[in-house]
Amino acid sequence: ANSTKNPSLQGWAFELEQIDLIRTSIDSNGGIVKYVTNGKGWSFHPTSQMEFNETNFTCEVVESATVIWCRKWNQGCFDMAFYMNTTLITVQFTVQKSHSLKPDYIRKLRKALLDKDVPVDKVVHIGVIEKNWEEFNFNPTTTGVGKQDGKKDPDFKIVVCHSPPLKLTSKQDVECDFAEP
Repeated sequence: ANSTKNPSLQGWAFELEQIDLIRTSIDSNGGIVKYVTNGKGWSFHPTSQMEFNETNFTCEVVESATVIWCRKWNQGCFDMAFYMNTTLITVQFTVQKSHSLKPDYIRKLRKALLDKDVPVDKVVHIGVIEKNWEEFNFNPTTTGVGKQDGKKDPDFKIVVCHSPPLKLTSKQDVECDFAEP
């Protein structure tokens, strides 16, 4: 992908590489427990997985450390999500220096979890950037932002942060978890 100098192709290659890494952590061979980490203090050990197509899930039960694969192509804002200890972590993979942030898509996933009686106490949105991650910025839209249904405060707040590429590690290398960014 890099030899083509095509930014879209480079972005897809990076996204697929990162998604494969997460899939590998679920399919750990030989009983070796693998954690997904960014090397900066965030880690996640998936114990289950499910699919989300913007309205429905593939299973009823969400375990405490679940990977949520987003099956609607180009749904906007995030490529996949983690759910851990009542925290929803949406993840956007990119090679660009900025990316849109559309809270309405995060709101739909959060609502779908709540509709299944899965508690969501905290929402974190992470931009995982291939290079120069410290320079990355989200460009928020006003879609789905602000007060809902005449309430004084928004339904929820999104903690936004960015990260270098994810990698696999063993438990002894884990400093903290995604639920505590």
